Amino acid sequence: MKRIVSLLLAMVLLSCLVIIPANAESAGFVEKVSSSTVYNEDGSYCIKDIYRVVPSGEAINGVITPTHGTAVMTYYTGSGDAIWAVSVTGYFNYEYGISAYATSASSSVSIFDSSCTFISKSSNVYGAIASASATVRYIWTYTDMTVTLTCDEYGNLS
Repeated sequence: MKRIVSLLLAMVLLSCLVIIPANAESAGFVEKVSSSTVYNEDGSYCIKDIYRVVPSGEAINGVITPTHGTAVMTYYTGSGDAIWAVSVTGYFNYEYGISAYATSASSSVSIFDSSCTFISKSSNVYGAIASASATVRYIWTYTDMTVTLTCDEYGNLS
């Protein structure tokens, strides 16, 4: 009986070794494409980070390739404390060297400071751009922030 259980356990473990790499490759991995900072007059600043899933898709009909990524805009106080962030996840199709267009977008808001209250969010696509906008109330002020994600005809996200 122990041999049968051991044999079954070995077969299950062996099948996991075969299945896991295939699934990990098809899911891709996330790479940080870029990061940029915008400074405000009051000393606060926003950091925009762009991430891409690699590889995020195979060619459709051998010509059109899907790709997707996420852009996150995070608001920081002058002392470096993260207050809130808005992100857009955009899905795109591109024909290498010819054209690109956005197919869908979703938005999310993260609150890091208890003085900040979520008000609203939205997402939109137009052309090769996916965008998300959000409004929060921080202390007594309503603040809007918009983040965009663009795909060019080579599949590059910016």
